[in-house]
Amino acid sequence: MSRVDLASIIKKIAAMEAEEQFQAWKPRLSAMGHWERCLRQDCYHSQGYKPDKLSERSYLTMDDSSWHEELTFDWLRKGAVKVHSEQLEINKSGFTGHIDCLITLMNGETILVEHKAVNRYSFDRILKGYLPLDYITQVCHYLCSHELRALNVGSAILLMKCKDTARYLNFQVAYNHDKDSGMVELREEYSGNGELQWIIQGLFHKSWNEQSEIKVHKEFNTLPERPYRKGEDWQCDYCRYASYCWANYEYEVLGRDKRVECDAPLEEYFNVKRHVKSCEGDLKKIRNTIMGIADREQADVIACGNYHARITVTKKGSVNVRVYKNGEDDAETDE
Repeated sequence: MSRVDLASIIKKIAAMEAEEQFQAWKPRLSAMGHWERCLRQDCYHSQGYKPDKLSERSYLTMDDSSWHEELTFDWLRKGAVKVHSEQLEINKSGFTGHIDCLITLMNGETILVEHKAVNRYSFDRILKGYLPLDYITQVCHYLCSHELRALNVGSAILLMKCKDTARYLNFQVAYNHDKDSGMVELREEYSGNGELQWIIQGLFHKSWNEQSEIKVHKEFNTLPERPYRKGEDWQCDYCRYASYCWANYEYEVLGRDKRVECDAPLEEYFNVKRHVKSCEGDLKKIRNTIMGIADREQADVIACGNYHARITVTKKGSVNVRVYKNGEDDAETDE
């Protein structure tokens, strides 16, 4: 029997395709939002910096998202909606984009659908209240394109799918031109929250100002301040321009020779840091007490009142204590 390593073959093919993915920067409607997206990253792109190589697994993960989109639309086609205009090119003020699709309901109304497939971590963040504002901004700009306005498309659905659990979040989105505000309604069938509504002001004003800033930085070959910190924010951890952004940061700091008086929260930092240090000793004593009870009773779960603790062992052999409040999924852990 021939021995074939299909996993390695798939990775090699993905690596070759990932090499071909880099495209020169151009104004895109899908990149208008910078609520969480890094403006400095787009400045690097606009100035011709080539991003770090995308890993094979990252490329496969991104490719999976497009297939999840196809699966979702296949399900919709089995229902009483007409799915059409997939990847229709749209334009607005020199910015271009491609929509995922339009759907036409039985009553004749046509709605824009933007599909996003995300991992469980991103999905759970949204469930905890972190609105996907970059995606919402993208959808609002799509609604204002010449093509969709000509088709009388006045609302959109931002449909978010968790790739790990196949759960969906349905954001109904509309944009008010006069007030420059996006109106967002979430229908979520799993959490029991029912319908939640938000109004987000200044969507276009903010995004057009950011695009103007990118243009100025491109013209003068400059960069904005870093909005995120390496090792602290996920934006830096996954950024393909991080090798440029942080390459000389150590020398930047060492080369500074300036004292400045300003309104900085130094006293607050000092006191919080001191409080944390004083708590570390107490936390260790409490943990040892919990572990002692678990060892004495030979138990892996300890319950007390409204709380319970689960004792586990990691692959490296260290013991981890997870404390839960009854009825909640999140744990306080010493990992």
